[in-house]
Amino acid sequence: MGILVHVLLQAMAVMTNLTQMDPKFEPLLGSLSKNSIPLEIQKPVVIPDASSTSAPVSDDAGRNPKAVPQLTGDLAQYQSYIQQGQETLAEIKELMNRDGWKTSRKDKVGTIVKYLFHPKYNRRIFMTTAVFPAPPEILYRVIWTEGGEMHKWNPKIEDVEILQPIGDIAQISRQVAANEAGGIVTQRDFVVLNERDEEDGPLGKIYYVAYVSTEWPGRPPLEDFVRAENGPSGFRFEPIEGNPDATKVTWIFNADLKFDHLPATMLNAVLPASTLNYMSSLRKHLEEMKSKGEF
Repeated sequence: MGILVHVLLQAMAVMTNLTQMDPKFEPLLGSLSKNSIPLEIQKPVVIPDASSTSAPVSDDAGRNPKAVPQLTGDLAQYQSYIQQGQETLAEIKELMNRDGWKTSRKDKVGTIVKYLFHPKYNRRIFMTTAVFPAPPEILYRVIWTEGGEMHKWNPKIEDVEILQPIGDIAQISRQVAANEAGGIVTQRDFVVLNERDEEDGPLGKIYYVAYVSTEWPGRPPLEDFVRAENGPSGFRFEPIEGNPDATKVTWIFNADLKFDHLPATMLNAVLPASTLNYMSSLRKHLEEMKSKGEF
């Protein structure tokens, strides 16, 4: 999702400022260049032939889609993607219920960021919780149904492409980071599989939107971008007892941003603040929607 772009650029901004204050940090900023070691992205077992899908026609090396593709052929040909999404959903649900999370940051409206070192990924992953003044179905609508419009309210995203809907349960998308830092840092892009789920809870519907890096034949890595990656990540939107107009949001953020020379201590300091900033942007967007009578 676009949150990855937001977090990545927050880290870029910190390192750019450090470099301006002290040139000794320049090698760290250099680790963001397009020469970074490629990431090993989780691959579905079967990738459909790109010719079987109506990929969007785009300009500028695939930045600006002119059309949203439609599902073509039998849904069964996308089964490997659906399976990858189901595995991602299962993993984020397990993480949300796992013990051992430690508090890292809080903000004045009650958003809490926690972290956990995960041996499988050999890094910290983060879980952010917050209460938003909107029903669960509205949060679900913003993140899933209107996910292709995220660049309109998140200034850290230049473009979002829905590359391929897969029925009504999954989709493949590409997100492009905004061009910042005066061109010092090569732009990042992400190709991710998104899959949704919902459950009947004691207070009503609970919605999930999971995402994970994947491959898509119509969007190979481009020379002018660094293809960044995220591990299994996602959101849960659940109702709150006694307040049908509010939602508890839980967000698992699990990313390898591949800053080859950047100390983990710096990333671990930047990422919690960045997740808070993303949640603040989301909150502002919901407030604007409400003021316009959109819910």
